[in-house]
Amino acid sequence: MIYLILAFNIIRFIGLEISPPGFYADESYGATQVICLAQTGSDFFGNLLPLFSISGPGEPIYTPAYIYGQLAWTSVFGYSIAAFRGYPAFITIVTILFLYLYIKNLSNSKLALYVAFVASIMPWAFQFSRIAWDPPLAPFFLLLGLWVSSLKQRWWLAGIPLALSIYSYPPLRIITPLLWVCLPSISIKRKLITLAVISCCCIPLALQFQEENFSSRSYMLTIWSSTFYNPYRHYSPIQLIEVFYKNWASHFSFSFLFFTG
Repeated sequence: MIYLILAFNIIRFIGLEISPPGFYADESYGATQVICLAQTGSDFFGNLLPLFSISGPGEPIYTPAYIYGQLAWTSVFGYSIAAFRGYPAFITIVTILFLYLYIKNLSNSKLALYVAFVASIMPWAFQFSRIAWDPPLAPFFLLLGLWVSSLKQRWWLAGIPLALSIYSYPPLRIITPLLWVCLPSISIKRKLITLAVISCCCIPLALQFQEENFSSRSYMLTIWSSTFYNPYRHYSPIQLIEVFYKNWASHFSFSFLFFTG
């Protein structure tokens, strides 16, 4: 099993320049911002060392962990397609490592090894780790935070990576706090202290919402958005709840889990 885990994670780096084919807009926009920062210290729009880098109104927003992580990564490996895609691939491997360490702390090394094996062969995680974008950073910081929370000392530092997971992907602004509150293995005292650390770390993120373009893309993608390409824009709240339930339940269908997902 250890050999299979190593093999699958080595394969993650093979053929990055040809699969997925091309270099999608989300990837090229982010690469442009990283190259501009490397050459001038400012992003494409002239913002000096930005916290977030916005491609344009309604376009992808690149997070600090992705931008500056790629900045360090490409300073070593260059600006090829394979290099830009190699960073999320590497982050995914480190995520699996912290997943292993977290489960090991909660249970035992044998169970942790099985979990790491499943994570390594998971098709969607394999594909998503080969794209030059920032979503893979969200589970990395989430798992890092959970691992830190399982330590006997300095467990309160878990609030920092958990906050970074919130920075890294908009859905985790809801998922991370809810997951943390619902974890049965964490005492209420630890939960409250860590939530306080998360809140302090997220103050710059809260201030970022004063910029109109920052939240425009998130609004466009919501199920209640009034944008013209949203097929549910004329639905009532009751109908939206029904659509939400059907979309959520479809993720657990046999076909999605084993064939088409």
